[in-house]
Amino acid sequence: MGFSALLCAGVVVLCSAAPFKLPQRNEPHNDRPIIGILTQEVDNESMKKFGKTYIPSSYVKYIESGGARVVPIRLNQSLAEHEQIFRSINGYVLHLSFKTLLCEASSSRMFTNFPSDVRKALSQEPLTGNFHHYGVTKAFMGNEKLSGFFSVLSTNIAQNGLEFVSTVEGRKHPFYGVQWHPEVNRFQWDPRYNFPHSSNAVRVSSLLAEFFVNEGRRSSHHFSEAAEESSALIYNYNPVHVANISAYEQSYFF
Repeated sequence: MGFSALLCAGVVVLCSAAPFKLPQRNEPHNDRPIIGILTQEVDNESMKKFGKTYIPSSYVKYIESGGARVVPIRLNQSLAEHEQIFRSINGYVLHLSFKTLLCEASSSRMFTNFPSDVRKALSQEPLTGNFHHYGVTKAFMGNEKLSGFFSVLSTNIAQNGLEFVSTVEGRKHPFYGVQWHPEVNRFQWDPRYNFPHSSNAVRVSSLLAEFFVNEGRRSSHHFSEAAEESSALIYNYNPVHVANISAYEQSYFF
């Protein structure tokens, strides 16, 4: 099987390369999953002195908390290099840029193992961090190609009253997208942003991290050599404290 993918926050997408199917008895089970995270261009002038691209450490901690290791994927790598990485990892996090749970959420893969009290809390409490200027409206469901590929699991109401799509998952493929930040519930603390840190908010963040990593466990992709794997991991880089100049506590720069 291929790899799983998550799209987060602007939109975050979690993806897999293979068609989704229910777990089979003889399906590979990988207890050493590795998730790739795509770097972002640095647009904060105060952070540009550290590097041209970065990954917030909260993303790394989030994936590691689900039981996986992280490989940074650089924007400036060649197509051949990206293809080689994809053949070696088990999942992919791509950053592109709740309040009403829809009927499809209860039968979705993302939320099916969430305890009923957590699903109820998601529909009634402010448990998700939404910090975006752009969003996808419910007109999304009128687009045959999009609605045929994705199921809409939740929507939110913006400050201007506009309803927007906040959580989707692939109908047949393990692609998952959230227009909110599950990582901030546990790993970001800037008081200016009112990040949700309640017990239920932390549970939602934890459950989603475990879900995505478990999707990655179904992938048998791996690095061809231990030395190649070791040199690719995020452990080769040191995070920089940036809480005084950004909303992040720490970030990795490349």
